[in-house]
Amino acid sequence: MSLLQKFTSLFKSKDDVQSTLQKLLKPTTTNELQVAIKGFNQLLCNQPVAIFTMLRQREALVTMDPKPEHLLNLLLVIHSNISNDDICDQLRQVPIYWLDRLMTENRESFIQIERMITEQSTNSYIPQQQQSQYIQQQQNQTKGEKIEDKRKARIEMNQKLQNPIINTEAANNADSHNLKPKMFCIIYYSFLQKLSINQQIYQSSRKLQYPEDEQDFIWIYKIQNVMQMGLKLLQCPQKLYRPYQLLIYQDLFYFQSFLKQELEALILKENNLHIYEAFCEYQRAKSIMETFEPRYEFKLKINSSVIDEYQRNAIKQKVKSQFEEDQKRKKQLIKENQENIDQLNFQDFDCNHDFEREIIMRKFFDKGQSNQMSLDEISLQLKIINL
Repeated sequence: MSLLQKFTSLFKSKDDVQSTLQKLLKPTTTNELQVAIKGFNQLLCNQPVAIFTMLRQREALVTMDPKPEHLLNLLLVIHSNISNDDICDQLRQVPIYWLDRLMTENRESFIQIERMITEQSTNSYIPQQQQSQYIQQQQNQTKGEKIEDKRKARIEMNQKLQNPIINTEAANNADSHNLKPKMFCIIYYSFLQKLSINQQIYQSSRKLQYPEDEQDFIWIYKIQNVMQMGLKLLQCPQKLYRPYQLLIYQDLFYFQSFLKQELEALILKENNLHIYEAFCEYQRAKSIMETFEPRYEFKLKINSSVIDEYQRNAIKQKVKSQFEEDQKRKKQLIKENQENIDQLNFQDFDCNHDFEREIIMRKFFDKGQSNQMSLDEISLQLKIINL
């Protein structure tokens, strides 16, 4: 007896399972949807492996072809049980049939959105106000500045760090905020997969504590990496997505609360670029989450003057670090170009030298044949040829 047969034997028939799924994916009334959510939730909790097995089988789902916006109901039920180890294990495996098809058909669009989400994370984010202030400081520091180009290069580097880089093409092809249901579905499923892979992060954040074997910064980086897909989903203004966004917001709330607690401690005792980048990403998430739900704020309990000073120092470090990296790359490029030029010059010299040797040997051969060369001349020419 197969796993699916064992599962369906617990119920009157396989039709009962599919009937519940049908109502979940194509509800006719709000009340019917609520009943279907409760019913399918119970089935999923009781037999997660069997349910996921069925959801991967095209043959079992041949009578159903739900729209992407209705697939969100299924993802909602899965999301509400994300703490279940068996369900997480299934999410880490092959996607369910409908999601697999959607991801295959929209692969390029998803890659563009994924790239855009990564670029919007604030590895190079510097607030506009801090940016202007530091540029002004750089412009005023002409004393002791030996090379004008160096000063200009630093200002130019600072300008590049003004805001997160946004891939224009990706933004045009995949609207930054108004996601279509199929893309919302795909990103939502990817977010659930990240939660399933990072269950230790998820559970620890809810308890506001670190696992014993993790370092502070690595843990913060992992949390912010998991949050990126969820933050993207919160930015969609369509009312259609609100019920699903509320559940996503709940998870992000736990993550952001944990980060708030940690950054308040770390900013006061550490001043390095890693913590600064985490702080900038925290600020970005804060803005998105407070826009979605203004009732809850995530302002750090640190004096504003301390934050300002921390930002100024971090910006200086970042600009200096990137400037030095840029200079190092330029030197390496110059070195490689010089090596190529030297190689070409050597090849030219070698060709010229071979040509001269050929002329001398011909001359030597011609004169030798006519017996017009003295022994001293022959000896001298041989020495030249062998140089």
